[in-house]
Amino acid sequence: MNHFIALCNSELWTLKRELLVVILFASIFSTSAQAYKIEQIDILFHNAQETRRAPDSIWAIAEKIEILSREFNYEWGFLQSNLIKGISLYQKNELDSSAKILLEVVHNVKEFGERSFEEGRARNYLGLIYQRLNNFDKSEENFRKAADMFESLNKKEHYVMSLNNIGVIHAMRGKYSVALEIFLDVREVALKGEIPRAEGRLSRALTNISQVYSAMGQFNLAIDFAKEGLELKRVIGDTIAMGNSYNIIGEIFFRRELYDSALAYHNQALRLNPSNYLRYTPVVYGAHQSIAQIYAKQGDLEQAIALLLSSMKLRRGNENYQVNDAYNLIAQYKQELGQFDSALYYSNSAFLDAVQNHDKPGARDASKRLSEIFLAMNRFDSAYRYQSLFHQYHDSIYSESAKEKYNNLRIELETSEKQKEIEVLQKQSEINEKDRALLIISIIAVIIFSLAITIYLTLRNRNRQLKLENEIEKGQSELQQQTLHMMNMSNNIQEIEAGLKSMKKKEMVLGKDVQSLLNNIFVNRSFEREWEQLETHFSKVHPNFNSQLLKRHDNLTQKERRLLALVKLDLNTREIAGILSIEQRSVVMSRYRLKQKLGLGESEDLDLYVQTF
Repeated sequence: MNHFIALCNSELWTLKRELLVVILFASIFSTSAQAYKIEQIDILFHNAQETRRAPDSIWAIAEKIEILSREFNYEWGFLQSNLIKGISLYQKNELDSSAKILLEVVHNVKEFGERSFEEGRARNYLGLIYQRLNNFDKSEENFRKAADMFESLNKKEHYVMSLNNIGVIHAMRGKYSVALEIFLDVREVALKGEIPRAEGRLSRALTNISQVYSAMGQFNLAIDFAKEGLELKRVIGDTIAMGNSYNIIGEIFFRRELYDSALAYHNQALRLNPSNYLRYTPVVYGAHQSIAQIYAKQGDLEQAIALLLSSMKLRRGNENYQVNDAYNLIAQYKQELGQFDSALYYSNSAFLDAVQNHDKPGARDASKRLSEIFLAMNRFDSAYRYQSLFHQYHDSIYSESAKEKYNNLRIELETSEKQKEIEVLQKQSEINEKDRALLIISIIAVIIFSLAITIYLTLRNRNRQLKLENEIEKGQSELQQQTLHMMNMSNNIQEIEAGLKSMKKKEMVLGKDVQSLLNNIFVNRSFEREWEQLETHFSKVHPNFNSQLLKRHDNLTQKERRLLALVKLDLNTREIAGILSIEQRSVVMSRYRLKQKLGLGESEDLDLYVQTF
């Protein structure tokens, strides 16, 4: 019985041990699978950041991340999926839905208690959404938070992107000098190539600089920067960015009243960006509105209205990009044609759109136009009501502007007070200057004494210099004589060698004896003693050449250094080939390999480079 119990216990322990092994292997396999899935999620998230992806493609990536995250309840994966969905909705112009998701991402990141790249991306897109809605305060706030986040994470590319967006907000507020300073800083960073995709950031900076100069009325500079940005975008192959540049150049020509040139650039933007693709929406609508304004300037209001209405029909239900501008333009042209009912309809649409998007300047302009239309229709009560609304919006905007001006004045006052402190310090400094006068006089006396000593030493050094120049001149003469001597010796040996080879072919002497002589010539043709004398004379004329050369290129062989010395003597290929007893083609190949070893580019000249030592 005891034996049976012991046997059972033994079997039970074996089962337990096997079960533990199975659990351990299952745990290891599960951890490995989970790590693999996290890696897959990170790859998908990185792929979604590519700027040229279509919105539907981005959404599909977000759903893949969500599915993978659901398999092991990966919270950070859910957050990344939501961020990508928010970006996709923004690109589809579904701004309300996008903002809702992005705000949720920001909230969830804070619960993790980390400063993350994901929060920076969410903040940046929130800034873009508020910018579309003309809410510049919230836009700038989110851009700045995004910039701080990216800077703390050392994400230079995205930091520069957010900084660029802050500059855009300043430009839209009319602070052109501040915006220009930011864009020029971004341009300098991009030119250094210290960030990924520097060409794209540089082209965007050039475009923004162009728009600021255009707003400031400096049209020539604006066109120069716009065309420079356009060429860079053409090299990159970004058709959307090229379309934007064509539109910007067209707008500059429009402001200069060069309507034919403006029309040509806007049509080029349309040729690059077909209207049936959602991602080309901003370029297409921008071109349509600019062309419509050109038609209106040329007196063809009906064609301008037809183009704007045609452009409006292309919009999908969720596309509100520049819709307020289109409504206002149609209303203006309808009013000019005396079609007041239609003008009233489009002005009211512009007003409602502006109110919905919290666009106070838009609501102000629309209410003013509504007042004018009602007045033309002799509907005085309605005209008065919208005129009152116009003043309310105008006063509200003016109040906000006055508040901003007040803050600026306060900053200026603080700066002025600091300036006064500086002036007090300057006065104190002037008093101290008087005390230093005696010291300065003493210093001048020392300088005069030092000058006398310097003149004496200079005269003495001049004598030494003359003596040294004589020695160098003598050394140059000896160096030239030695070079000619080696060239003559080489030529003589080559002639002897050629003659012996000819005799060998004609069997005038024994081939064995001739070959022995040829071998002897080959062994002794290096002229080691003559080379030593040449190097001695060369060192006298160019004493620092070898030391500076080895300091910069310590991997050169003696043969390569000798070739460079001959180049330094300004000898041509034939002369060098004669001294080295090789063919001219070999000299050319040696020079080419030496250029590569020295790290010189194809366009750099070896002779000029050697003369720097």
